[in-house]
Amino acid sequence: MLKRIIVMLAAALLLNGAAFAVKIDDISRSFFPDVKRLNGGEELWLNTGITQKDFRTGVKYSTHYSHYSPRAETLMDIRRKKTFDVYADVYAFNNFVKAHNLYKELTSKLDNKKTQEISFGDRGVFTYVPKSSYINDADFTIVFMNKIFVAEIKADDGFALMDVAAHVNMNMQNFILANLKMFLVKNLTLAVSADGYEEIIHNFTFTDDSPAEVTVSGQVFGEGTEPVAGTEITILETGDSVLTDIAGKYSYTVEIEGGEKNLSFSKNFYMEKLPGVESAAPVFSGGVFDTRTSYSKDNKTIDAVWRLDRYGDNLFGEALIDISGKKRKYPLNGKVEKGQVNISLDCQRPGSSFKCEQTFEGFLTDEFVSGTWHGTGGGGTWRMELDSYGTETEYVYLDEAVSSIERVGLSAEEYNLRPGMPYVAASDEVRNGFFVRLNRDKLGLGGMFVKGASLVLSHLPNRQSGMMRIYSYDSMKSPAEKGYAPGTMTYITQLFEKDEPYSVEVDMTNYIHTPGMEGVLIAPLLQGDGTGYHLFGGYSVRPEAYRPKLKIERYVQAGGASPIELFLQSGMGKDVVSERNVIRSDGRADITIEAVIRRPGERLESVEIISGGELKKVWNTDPLDIYPAIGLIRGKELLNKADGSIAWLIEKPEERLSLHISSDPGKGARFRIKIGGEWYEGDIKRKE
Repeated sequence: MLKRIIVMLAAALLLNGAAFAVKIDDISRSFFPDVKRLNGGEELWLNTGITQKDFRTGVKYSTHYSHYSPRAETLMDIRRKKTFDVYADVYAFNNFVKAHNLYKELTSKLDNKKTQEISFGDRGVFTYVPKSSYINDADFTIVFMNKIFVAEIKADDGFALMDVAAHVNMNMQNFILANLKMFLVKNLTLAVSADGYEEIIHNFTFTDDSPAEVTVSGQVFGEGTEPVAGTEITILETGDSVLTDIAGKYSYTVEIEGGEKNLSFSKNFYMEKLPGVESAAPVFSGGVFDTRTSYSKDNKTIDAVWRLDRYGDNLFGEALIDISGKKRKYPLNGKVEKGQVNISLDCQRPGSSFKCEQTFEGFLTDEFVSGTWHGTGGGGTWRMELDSYGTETEYVYLDEAVSSIERVGLSAEEYNLRPGMPYVAASDEVRNGFFVRLNRDKLGLGGMFVKGASLVLSHLPNRQSGMMRIYSYDSMKSPAEKGYAPGTMTYITQLFEKDEPYSVEVDMTNYIHTPGMEGVLIAPLLQGDGTGYHLFGGYSVRPEAYRPKLKIERYVQAGGASPIELFLQSGMGKDVVSERNVIRSDGRADITIEAVIRRPGERLESVEIISGGELKKVWNTDPLDIYPAIGLIRGKELLNKADGSIAWLIEKPEERLSLHISSDPGKGARFRIKIGGEWYEGDIKRKE
């Protein structure tokens, strides 16, 4: 039966036309690890064997692992049970769409509040359902897909789950790498999805036998031909995805090694709303908002800023109120239920015996909450503007002035601190980790306007081996006192060397909002043969983009610092470009535009400028277009490649570039800039 599935794969995918010659037994058993490879080996693990279930479009492989230990183990300061089970299913389909549909079906059943993405396969998620307050007493699940394969793995022990899942992921990836001809892209299947809309699946089939580059682009529209920004376009063959910009536009290019021609496809999508979406009630998700409270007695009005976070139906937060020139914070708590919002403000001063409380009741719309209030001070009306504040992401490179990072040697009974973070390693006896402290005051992490933060660690290129998962611990004490409280988990996998920076983010939101916590311990466990090492960038590495950095998400008012800003200069610049689509001077001074970019550690990939007025003119860095080129200069360095294209690694938290074009774009000019696979666009401001 499995042989028939493989024939179906080769025939239905039409990816290369070559025979797919792999032994049947190798496929059916290669995805699941032998018990010898699991932590504890044959002494502790039992595998019941592999079963298969055939269906019309594929086959499902299933197996079950049981673990028994005569004593309860302690791992990463977490006490484990003596017995636990792991159930693993792997689905193999004869097309990418079926795999995508099953992945969506399986992940839609998971609890989003307890789910996080993991870098398994092309995409994957990890989730858990707690059974008690004990950290490892839960039902754990991992679902991931890679090309035409989908894996669903469940366990009642988090460590066992990762042990099996990491092997399945690695074996599946190795299988795909060993059979690349089967998965060469000879067509592209797009899955177009947006919240509240029905998903669209569309396939582009190539008639050309040897494409070198395939580009698909277009726009996504909703009802009334309004563009739908933020629509996710997933390319099932590659696992990549892009989001539509504010105009609903998208573009994706895949390069095929050994090809000869460049192909281009254009497709617009028209999304239909899901049934019942029109009547859905507005959703309040929390944030920072401007509020206005009116007093009915003396017509007095007080403006304030409220921060409210939502957990289920409960609201928690604080109000920042300016009274007689002094800003004071007051606790908020309440509930939101079926569009009705009820909030209590505790206005009692610290140390005072005078009880002060105000109660706010209102109804939720898409733009605001409004209603009445009563309590201390009288009563009146109130209004909370829901779009008062947005969020911006800021990156701060860490150094000795704002942080300390110490290497921790972890063994059975020993915790040693040493300066620096040259590498982390793991074996059966010893592990190394980092203990990270931040200077909250210098980083500005104490205010109500900080939504969250994460530590970004970047691998130095070609300097890591093995597969790693990272556990972080929020600590109320120093490592020497062994005071660890289990925190978040992040999983990363590195199966082969890469020239580009490879990063992992460790959530530190709980740490920055809890003043009593001394720091965060980040300690790895490596998979595979149990040993290996990962070299991360320290304080003094070059390029700067490899250094540890803090990713801070802040609430900002409209008009706050944007990730990208462009300013048209009043004077003329030196001669760099002409009306050609390559970087070439023409004897005339250029028009210059100052670009301020705040996206460190990512790669600047494309720049496009669109003139204002009725007659549109375009300049860009795409060497395949006929449009005039844009020259990018940083200091005195020209960043364009020989053909005019751009692929520049942004190192600093804020970079200033000079963009050169051949003529004035006029009033109302706009820009489109692609950084790290994401498109940004906006108006070009005039700078006198």
